[in-house]
Amino acid sequence: MVTDLGEIKILVNEREVSYDCVELTNYIRYFKVKKRYKLICKIPETLKENIQIKCIITLKENVKVMSGPETGENLALISFWWHNSKLSIGTVGDIEGVQYNYLENAMELKMRENPEQVAFYVAWIDMIDEEKEDIYTWFAADPAYDV
Repeated sequence: MVTDLGEIKILVNEREVSYDCVELTNYIRYFKVKKRYKLICKIPETLKENIQIKCIITLKENVKVMSGPETGENLALISFWWHNSKLSIGTVGDIEGVQYNYLENAMELKMRENPEQVAFYVAWIDMIDEEKEDIYTWFAADPAYDV
């Protein structure tokens, strides 16, 4: 999937895997974003334990980006800011036995057992009123709003 910031890939144990990309509504009461997707990644059955999943964004060249975690209750989320734009990648957080790591260009999940599938939520916005709209991708990339 290609976003305004760059291409998103999912790696399982350092190997790129395919995923289903489902476009979601980009507007509900809590947010209005440019685009919003659910990325559903099936984990190969052959992998039984010590699973590492990375949702990586390959940033476009010559774009100065700031990134950082913006976690919440039952939410693992990393955001990227550039110019007047913001992109967030979220997934279900606070799962026992899952270690969440936030890298410069990725979110990484490490778990002992194969979860069979993982869903990441991606949303981005071009902000006009940053003070008001900065929270929009946070809500839009939260699995709790899977509509």
